[in-house]
Amino acid sequence: MERRSLSNTYMTETLERPGVSQGRAELNEKVIRIIVVEDEKEVRELCARILAREGFEVISASNGADALRVLENETEPIDLLLTDVVMPEMDGPELARHLRLKCSDLKVLFMSGYTTNTSLAQESDKDTTFLQKPFPPRDLVSKVQEILRS
Repeated sequence: MERRSLSNTYMTETLERPGVSQGRAELNEKVIRIIVVEDEKEVRELCARILAREGFEVISASNGADALRVLENETEPIDLLLTDVVMPEMDGPELARHLRLKCSDLKVLFMSGYTTNTSLAQESDKDTTFLQKPFPPRDLVSKVQEILRS
């Protein structure tokens, strides 16, 4: 497997233009809730910040097992799972399968720095999409919006 390292690509764009409200995080007047699951703290925090600045309600977890623990206490449903594919304890595809047992229509966006992900072959369906790392903030927001509209 080839691993692409995290680079400053994430940081090269302005995350938010001052005074500009995007207003993209609501669908039918409902606040959209996203859980970001990523074992690299820097990437997890950056993704959460990007999405929160777009108005999404964001919950973060450091791996699949942590996400399950965090979500045990949540009373509101999650609209989208944004998860790394390869993580310790529980990978992204396994986490998605667990969460879909409770919420079959959960939308999933996988992200990875690996150029090939054989573990994603089982996950290809209309509610699952992939984003190659590194990516600029606008690509993350665009992909999330696309998934939520589908």
